[in-house]
Amino acid sequence: MRLRCVRLTALMVLGIGSWEEGRLAAHINGGFGVGGSSREVFWNMATTFAAAARVTVVGEVMGRHLFQLSHVQDVYQTSSLVGDVETMRWLGSDQGVDTMFIVTGAKWNLARSWLLNTDLLIRTSDAGLRARVTPAISIGYAFER
Repeated sequence: MRLRCVRLTALMVLGIGSWEEGRLAAHINGGFGVGGSSREVFWNMATTFAAAARVTVVGEVMGRHLFQLSHVQDVYQTSSLVGDVETMRWLGSDQGVDTMFIVTGAKWNLARSWLLNTDLLIRTSDAGLRARVTPAISIGYAFER
């Protein structure tokens, strides 16, 4: 038995920008990547609003285009070997996959070091095997020095 090691090298370039005034902040980032499984372009825009002293509301839109990947589609065909039997197989379609998501949520500082995060991830594109809406709730704790 022979083992073969495959090395994938990738490079990503990222630009980041932020603006903040009072209780409102806006953030943007984007970039491109080469190598790995596909060339890609990605971007992200977010805004946060401090609704109260311990509550922050978040809204975000993120997108990505992968150039070398493709969607798969199911193709049904009657079997040439066995009559009245229909077979299905997955075939790749046009190259290039676009994904886009909207994220909305809130962060609540429950107590000194405890943070409750609630989010909804909403898929706006048809790429991937994901639910249309994914809710998430998490509790975080920050250890003090």
